[in-house]
Amino acid sequence: MKIAIFSDTTIEDINGVSTSINTLKTELEFEGHDIILVTSNDKLKSYFDGKVIKVPGKKLKKMYGYNVSTPYHKKIIDTFKKLDVDIIHVHTEFGVGILGRFIAKKLKTPLVATYHTMYEDYTHYFNPRDLRIIEKGGKKAIKILSMRLYNNCDIIISPSLKTKNKLISYGVDANIRVVPTAIDVESFSDAKRDLIFERAIIEKFKLEDNLIFLFIGRVAKEKSLLHTIQAFEFLIEKNPDLKSKFLIIGDGPELDELKRHVLGKDTFSKIYFLGKVPHESVSAYYKIADLFVASSLTETQGLTFNEALAAGLPLLVRTDDVIDAEDIEGFSWLFENEIDFEEKVISYIKLNELEKSKIKKMCHNYASKYNVDIFSKEVLKVYNEAIKINEIKNKKHKSKLQKTKNLIKKGI
Repeated sequence: MKIAIFSDTTIEDINGVSTSINTLKTELEFEGHDIILVTSNDKLKSYFDGKVIKVPGKKLKKMYGYNVSTPYHKKIIDTFKKLDVDIIHVHTEFGVGILGRFIAKKLKTPLVATYHTMYEDYTHYFNPRDLRIIEKGGKKAIKILSMRLYNNCDIIISPSLKTKNKLISYGVDANIRVVPTAIDVESFSDAKRDLIFERAIIEKFKLEDNLIFLFIGRVAKEKSLLHTIQAFEFLIEKNPDLKSKFLIIGDGPELDELKRHVLGKDTFSKIYFLGKVPHESVSAYYKIADLFVASSLTETQGLTFNEALAAGLPLLVRTDDVIDAEDIEGFSWLFENEIDFEEKVISYIKLNELEKSKIKKMCHNYASKYNVDIFSKEVLKVYNEAIKINEIKNKKHKSKLQKTKNLIKKGI
């Protein structure tokens, strides 16, 4: 099968969307499918090397270096007329995503779209003063845009039931299939551990004999990291003798503000902002930690949650629809507020080593259902279903067109 993937993010970007796309691309290529990646760059010219098409774009530094591009490129459209792809799969709503949707419509190619981002949770980027009228108008615009973009798809892939329900609430009535984003579970297994590197991290940050908390992700307002930090501060205030460290991995627009928040506090020496780390090093940080903590209510699935679980690291995250409490019962915890956070941490500390060892195994086993081979098979099912839906739609359109022509001939 020849598949064209349209995305504004590539392997150079470090985020959940990039990880999802590259995981899918790698697995599909491994299974023998021909993948063409269409993305943007910060150059004025486009190019195509047979595998990757890059359209002209401009880098927005305030948006994590996101490349924005114009949605129409005649040269790219002409190229696709010759490529004869079986499916177009878009992973973004703007720029390159609009281009992919336009090409699919023009060439009558089956169109699949993955809904990665709940934009209602990102209105603060264009409403810094938190004005109610702008907030209300922004959410209405998002609803209208979502209906227009997604109702034209043959099938929509939603990474969770939470995001599916959100699309339905917008009025999207296209076919929606829930397919959780995959991770390479094996890469987080004990068999892949780099014990020397793990030891180096422990020694560098003096983590020995500490309860280690870990957060990995974008350091931005929508991730509610301040909420997590405050819960950690409350824990330390109530348990001053507790030896603990909080490692924060990631970069983003809220980084400097959070650094200022902890400056001069008792927890200053306990919270480490490590910035970005190479993707191949991430597993080591999961392995040395005791609890993965997060307060975000904007996750469409929680990719880092599943990575942590695959590494055997239990979760302590804020209650949200993206996680079913019953699913993680026995090996991870949800918390409502800082008091609840402290109680859950203390209950974890009281577990013996055998109980903690069982929890690690349960975490890894649970994450196995998100492995890449399962993911690629489910996506291929969606592709095949989209092809059938598209064929029926094109036949109906052709039949309707023929009837119109016949009526014109008869002079009706």
